Amino acid sequence: MPEGHDQRTHDAFRCLPLAGAALGVMVAAIGVAAWALPVDPVTPVEQVLARAHAGYLLRDAGQVVGDAWSRPARIALAFVVGLLPAAAMGAALARLPFTRSTARPMACWTLVTLLAWGLFAVLFLPPRTLSVTPTGLRLSERAALCGQLSLPLPARARSLGRGEVAGIAAHLAPTGDTLRVTLVDGGTMDLLLPHRDGAESAFMASALHDHLAHP
Repeated sequence: MPEGHDQRTHDAFRCLPLAGAALGVMVAAIGVAAWALPVDPVTPVEQVLARAHAGYLLRDAGQVVGDAWSRPARIALAFVVGLLPAAAMGAALARLPFTRSTARPMACWTLVTLLAWGLFAVLFLPPRTLSVTPTGLRLSERAALCGQLSLPLPARARSLGRGEVAGIAAHLAPTGDTLRVTLVDGGTMDLLLPHRDGAESAFMASALHDHLAHP
């Protein structure tokens, strides 16, 4: 490989110490957020749903996080999503004479920006949640990479009144438990739960049913 190419590639990745320092700041900020965002369930249904957050740090205890990977797997995805575009950008810019001098700073800032958003998203912004509300339920969905890393776009929310829900049940399977919400109009909504405990899933479905049955 030509010596010049080696030097350009080396320069493109000299930003790793900066990225490491930025990552340290992010981890400290996450630690502060974890301390400042205590899950404080109040109602019986919130006490049950607080166990189904899949490692997300959520202010609202009354939410079920659906279709989520484990927290370590999501963090690994955030690193991949940050590193690959930054590496590709640094290598591409380093090959062009008129952008060679900006290759390293551009790669650095791309890496830091994508890592910051990725870690924030996989810890605080679940792509799919089912929440309890005073009048029923709310399903929120966000566009997400691999269905796990939420993009910086507004969430789509659908509110369901108590009279719109015909039933809630847990469907157990070796691949994972699913919470199924059956609507009065015949439609259904499924959420893959973040655990594989049949008794816990059935208890959660019962708690949601009680919430809808007793305003």
